[in-house]
Amino acid sequence: MSTTHKVSTLSVSVLAVTPHPLNNVSTRYIFRQSEPPSNMGSTSNPLILEPATAEDIPAIIEVWFAAFTQPSIRTLLPDTPGMREWHRDWHLGNFKTRPSTKYLRIVDTESTDEQGRPRIVAFGVWDLSMPEERGRRFPPWHPDCPQQGCEDFITGLESERKRVMGDAKNYYLDTVATHPAYQGRGAGSMLVKWGCELADKNGVGAYVDASKEGAPLYKKALETASGLLGRPHLATSSNGTRRVTSRSMLSSANPFEEEREVGFEKFYPMALGEVINEKYKVVAKLGFGTNKYAALKIYAHDLVAEDEIGNETAIFKHINTVGDRNHPGKMYVRTIQDSFSITSTAGNPHQCLVHEVLSNHILSLRYTHPDRQLTETFLKQILIQLLLALDFLHSECHIIHTDIKEENILLGLADSSILEQLDTEEIAALSFYKAVKGYNLYKSANFGIPTKLGRPILCDFSLARNGQIEHRHDIQPDPYRAPEVILEMPWGYPVDIWNVGVMVWDMFENRRMFDGLDPETGKYENRFHLASIVGLLGPPPPEFFQRSEYSSVYFDDRGNWKCLNPVLPVSWEDTEGKLSGLEKKGFLDFIRKMVRWTPESRATPEELLQDPWLLGEVE
Repeated sequence: MSTTHKVSTLSVSVLAVTPHPLNNVSTRYIFRQSEPPSNMGSTSNPLILEPATAEDIPAIIEVWFAAFTQPSIRTLLPDTPGMREWHRDWHLGNFKTRPSTKYLRIVDTESTDEQGRPRIVAFGVWDLSMPEERGRRFPPWHPDCPQQGCEDFITGLESERKRVMGDAKNYYLDTVATHPAYQGRGAGSMLVKWGCELADKNGVGAYVDASKEGAPLYKKALETASGLLGRPHLATSSNGTRRVTSRSMLSSANPFEEEREVGFEKFYPMALGEVINEKYKVVAKLGFGTNKYAALKIYAHDLVAEDEIGNETAIFKHINTVGDRNHPGKMYVRTIQDSFSITSTAGNPHQCLVHEVLSNHILSLRYTHPDRQLTETFLKQILIQLLLALDFLHSECHIIHTDIKEENILLGLADSSILEQLDTEEIAALSFYKAVKGYNLYKSANFGIPTKLGRPILCDFSLARNGQIEHRHDIQPDPYRAPEVILEMPWGYPVDIWNVGVMVWDMFENRRMFDGLDPETGKYENRFHLASIVGLLGPPPPEFFQRSEYSSVYFDDRGNWKCLNPVLPVSWEDTEGKLSGLEKKGFLDFIRKMVRWTPESRATPEELLQDPWLLGEVE
């Protein structure tokens, strides 16, 4: 018996596609370069770009606070005397100790400030050091701001920058701000263009953190900067921004998802604008692994087991044809619209599934919160819909999902207009790509942080199984494995219930209920997972551990722990830290109904849907 666990994963390329008749097909890899605005490159333009000095710090701070008035920003960085002092110290420290940080100012030559100098109307801060040289960006947070919230926000931005750019050399646009009275006059574009041209000259990339509201600025900067289109310089991400590059070709030092797989060339060599099966026109790559639009899932050739491919296709077709079509849980389960096979230019067959377009998964949504925790109200909403989905799968379809995790719960699109926008932008070659071994690889499109949330949809049925027959094989993500799976007992529908119970802890508490990791090696092992379960639930009852011949590896005849790694007792009450009083008791009672040793003692989805805490009826 193996003490480690590995779930096989589905390697796919997923793209947004729009049904498109062949007689209307046209190539849309077309760059459209707008004419520069009249106030750029003209001798009559009163705005000019100059290096800024430390004497400009007071004016820079005034511009910053005038430009950034969004509640989300002001909550983190309020306009108080203390925070203005913090800004002054930060900028002054940059001037004194970070020579690679370049400050630029835009001045209006036709207007003066109180000192009679040309008025500073915008500024930008470009960090020209390489990623490994940068270190911490900011001084310690001022007491006037929520320090942990600020830290989490900045950590999230830097993590996203690392994810997007990897180890590729790049310049970083730390800050750009334009006074509201001068917005729309090209000041921001001049600041962006300065760094992009320098990056282009020196053969490095450039990266921008942008708010969703600010993203159009960077698109405009590229469209109006003559000679910049099609060059490898600008990447934007975080805070809901769209990527607004002009088909930026990225360095091979920043691998895409396919490149991390051995034999990535076995993926279908998709091209934006390509028409598949004489019906579906590719708009954008959505991910690895949005109604006139559909999501096309293309299996990699030879990297995914044939039985897995056939299983998911069969499961989806089964879901489409069985059960009560009026069951309220059906709308929260992903369905299939079409399936077919295509052949690549290399002669490799690729099975394709067509689905409804969906947005972000729950994990990415949770990570937009500073504490990475869902609120109690939102958690209950998600759980009710997830349990309805499971009730439909278990009772109507007789399907066990086996792989329930936040990444497999996607949100529907509440606003379908984003697809129209994605269509025009991505097909207009605003998508990252790179050429590797003769293949064009694309970076996944990003919907950003949704302003409206669609219904949650349970997805990915590649590992799902028929619930009417006995199973013993290994399933589930490591931290979510049920005890009967670890001990290689027969398992059924209750594994999904255990799965939900431990996942809820991640969603609400932002920490694992069980992780199963060896503290010395950091690797998953059965004995550490079982020890943590014993620590929380106590020893398993005899009627449970006697069902497995492997129980003797971990327990004696009375169910006492016998392995060398110790059991560390913990209690539900001490572990849960967000609630108090009756709400806390109700929440823990709800979790206890799912996280139990014996599968038959766990509540069913139908029973859980009647839970007082879930229904807000705790007394």
